[in-house]
Amino acid sequence: MGYKMDTTTKHIKLVILLCMAPVAWSQQLLNNNALNACRHITDTLERVACYDKVAAEAAGRLEQPSDPEAEARRLQEENWRQREELARLRNQSRDADSSTVPTELTSQVAALENDPSGWTITLENGQIWKQVISKRYNLQEGQQVHIYPSHWGKSYRLSAKGNGSFIQVKRLR
Repeated sequence: MGYKMDTTTKHIKLVILLCMAPVAWSQQLLNNNALNACRHITDTLERVACYDKVAAEAAGRLEQPSDPEAEARRLQEENWRQREELARLRNQSRDADSSTVPTELTSQVAALENDPSGWTITLENGQIWKQVISKRYNLQEGQQVHIYPSHWGKSYRLSAKGNGSFIQVKRLR
């Protein structure tokens, strides 16, 4: 746990530095313009006074965080809250998806199309399913099929009555 904490703290510090880079770059441009103006002053005392003024302005613009460790902890906590929120939203989305998709379906084949990648199956209820893994499989119009979820992700299996195996399918419509 300590190693992850140290790595996370390092990453947060890196993010803070990267966020400060554009500010530092714009300040550098301002300093370069002011320094160029000072270079063109011929009087030595005025030129030194100009350089002193640029240095004082630059020192005033560079604000250091009062407590970098506290800022890193705050960013780490915010990161953790955002991760928890993202996980919660993913779970809600997954629950919503699973509630709209039926777990199993039994229907008859209304139409079949076969191409080199496999079958495109239209069922009586209008759903269209596509074979995702090319495999020889005997199907006929009017044949009863059973579609059920696979244990692997969001894919489904289709088994036809009279065939002893199944094919992997995904729903197109």
